[in-house]
Order: sequence, then structure tokens, then C-alpha cells
Amino acid sequence: MDIKVQMGDVKFNFRVAGVWLNQDYVLLHRIKHETFWSLPGGRVAAGEESSTSIKREFMEELGVDIKIDRLLGTSENFFVHNGKKVHEVGLYYIVHSEDVDTNTLNKSGEFYGVEGDDLVYQWVKIDQLPSIDVRPGFLYDTLKDLPVGAQHWVNHDH
Repeated sequence: MDIKVQMGDVKFNFRVAGVWLNQDYVLLHRIKHETFWSLPGGRVAAGEESSTSIKREFMEELGVDIKIDRLLGTSENFFVHNGKKVHEVGLYYIVHSEDVDTNTLNKSGEFYGVEGDDLVYQWVKIDQLPSIDVRPGFLYDTLKDLPVGAQHWVNHDH
């Protein structure tokens, strides 16, 4: 069971996300009917380590076995989605896959994962992130100059 709780008028989520870099590109995804992009990932299940969660999410969504390089950071995100307040705690991992030759990845457009067409994926040049709606808002500054140690972000997107 995913860790998500409705508390009054606020929904709480515990989320993991993977930063999969390929040269100057990062893998993003969006829900088909949404206009904003985010990092691939999902909710942590109760009793599950976050490192296991991110591996599970990439396998479920993309059919890719990933390895974790390191924790990039943690976030406290406060935003409104579909008219509802959300408080999300997120762990962001830098990941890679030894099963995929990143030199052969198609970086020319959108594609779907193995779960169907609900999630749309795209490799996006990091320097193009300011020109698209990417959430949370701290991603561009973080990815253009990747920090050496783990960071902590507090983000209010309203």
C-alpha cells in the first residue's frame, strides 16, 4: 500500500524520483492529460525502503533495471493539484542502468513505458528545462550544476 494520507484538506505523499542523466539530457515524464513534466518515480509503499521503491517504479513503468548512484537530495513540496492541497516529501536519487546503452537511446521525442500510454516520457536537454513546465521548480538549478552532496529543498508551487 502506497504511503498517501488525506488529512483534512491536505493530501500527504511520500514519493521517490529518479534522476537518470545521459550526457546533457535528463529523463522526464508526465501524465498523459497533464501539461507539466516531472522526474520518473512514484510513491513509497508502506514497509518498503525508498531505494527499493525507486527500483520498483522504474521496472514497473519502463521495464528497466536501474542502479542507484547516490541520493541527490530530499524535498518538502507544497502544491495544489486538481484543486487540492498536497504536502509531499520526496527522495531524489541519481540512477543509471547497466542494461541500457545510453548512446543508443532515442532522444528525439516522446515515448511510452511498458505500463501503457498513461505516462509519457521524453529525454530533455537540461538547458531546455527553463522553457518547459517542470516540477518541482528547483530541478533546473539543481541539474545544471549537480551538487556533490545531498541537498534539502523546500518548495512551494502554488
